Amino acid sequence: MKPLISICIPNHNYENYIRETIDSVLAQTYQNFEIIIVDDVSTDSSVDIIKSYDDPRIKLYQNEKNLYTFRTNNKAMGSAQGELIAILHSDDKYAPNFLEEIVKAYNEYPKHKVFITDVYFYHSDSKELIPWHPYNKGGIKSQQEVLIRLFHQNNIGNGVNVVFHRDCLNEVGMFSVEYKYIADYDYLLKLGNKYEFVYIPKLLTYYRVHSSNATCNNIRQEDRDDEVYKIINKNLSESEIIYKELHDKLSYFSTSNSIHKAFYMGIKFNSGHLTRFMLNCKRKLDPNIVADPYWHLIYLHSFLINERLPKLWLKLASRLGRLMLYPNKLYVNYLIEKMINSISSKSFS
Repeated sequence: MKPLISICIPNHNYENYIRETIDSVLAQTYQNFEIIIVDDVSTDSSVDIIKSYDDPRIKLYQNEKNLYTFRTNNKAMGSAQGELIAILHSDDKYAPNFLEEIVKAYNEYPKHKVFITDVYFYHSDSKELIPWHPYNKGGIKSQQEVLIRLFHQNNIGNGVNVVFHRDCLNEVGMFSVEYKYIADYDYLLKLGNKYEFVYIPKLLTYYRVHSSNATCNNIRQEDRDDEVYKIINKNLSESEIIYKELHDKLSYFSTSNSIHKAFYMGIKFNSGHLTRFMLNCKRKLDPNIVADPYWHLIYLHSFLINERLPKLWLKLASRLGRLMLYPNKLYVNYLIEKMINSISSKSFS
């Protein structure tokens, strides 16, 4: 029987997590799937772990040279046989009923192509689970809402909680190999320019947060913000859904999110230097950001954050920063909801 769903798993040196990832798929309550694993020249025991499984639904391909994440994703998707395709990174995992809920939604909305669920941020070291809900309510999300929320921030994540129809490959193509860090964000924006999304408001996936995952490493790269800037501007300029009068407002949302992200990443890694690094990267791309008072507030606040300071002080500094940013967060959220509610009639002013 032909599989309905293809689970594409790119892997590179994740021997500590790959078994848990594969087991989470094999334990699904819905079983008509295939698992396509593409190993990107791992030097640890990953491949041996994968080969230890005796299940014909698991297909292993090994790159002869490093293709890196997004070319490896493309290779996996190119081998997929299912109607539906999912990308599951080899340090993430599914809840047992993830595929079952996806199939239910697909049967309910057979003309729709993209399906999204809630996701847990799973902190490996502390075992802490932090729920993330991409949207306020379940059901069909208009292209306008999808794009506005994505342009503000990537409200969906790295894609562990995304399943899309193989028709998307014909309409949107594969992941762009132009980008090193966040081609998955670019892909979500491209999907949003073509399709409505179906949102399943259930916590069914786990995005693992640990010191060696790609996001934690990439956030410190100076050219990452340049990539974000290019992706946002390119997709805004090419969008047939978001009309030009809204571009400045969406750019403001993106700027606000950059300031918030710089603060929270500094708190996460107890590093004011990281906050200043991210703020300065954004300033190089958009010099006008210094006109935003919150940029200056968070830049000054970053000097209160240092890994050598007592934990109590860091906790107090974190609370102070959150209080400083809270009015801006409320204002931006108000503007976003207003825009979403009015964009269909182009009455936003």
